[in-house]
Amino acid sequence: QLKAGEIDMLESVQASDLPSIREKRADIEILDVPSRRMNFVAWNNARAPFADRALRRAFTMAIDRQAIIKSVWGGHARECTSPLVPLLWAFDPSIQAVPFDLPGARAALAALGFKDADGDGVVERDGKPLVFELLVNDAQNRVDAATMVQAQLKKAGIGVNVRVMEYAAYIDRILAME
Repeated sequence: QLKAGEIDMLESVQASDLPSIREKRADIEILDVPSRRMNFVAWNNARAPFADRALRRAFTMAIDRQAIIKSVWGGHARECTSPLVPLLWAFDPSIQAVPFDLPGARAALAALGFKDADGDGVVERDGKPLVFELLVNDAQNRVDAATMVQAQLKKAGIGVNVRVMEYAAYIDRILAME
């Protein structure tokens, strides 16, 4: 409707739609405004191997969040360092982001006993490969982000199987997890 000139204001627009909006409606001003919306990877600390804080940190170090922001959200997002977005009163601006550091992530995994003993590109410990399933709902930007996370973690030797689920089924699965 915005592209067709039927409406003149839309509160939330996907970054992937911005080029075509600009092409069709040169009269539209696009504003970046803070939002309470957040996309994130939640490691399930109750399940192995995610109970290990050092391992979760290594995973996080292997993810280039700025590349995801640039690619998936066209630069129209910013990294949040907390489970609370900066708009909320309880947000703590002193929390620093875990830096993207692929060599550091690999070194951290090695320090935890993970190595690619069989040369297949996936590290293992005690003969068990470091592979997990990453659930994502079917919103395209989240699928795109999960796919980038999968590729980035692969560079650190971590195997990720992305499982895309219809939104209601995804929520049911998340709520059923321990």
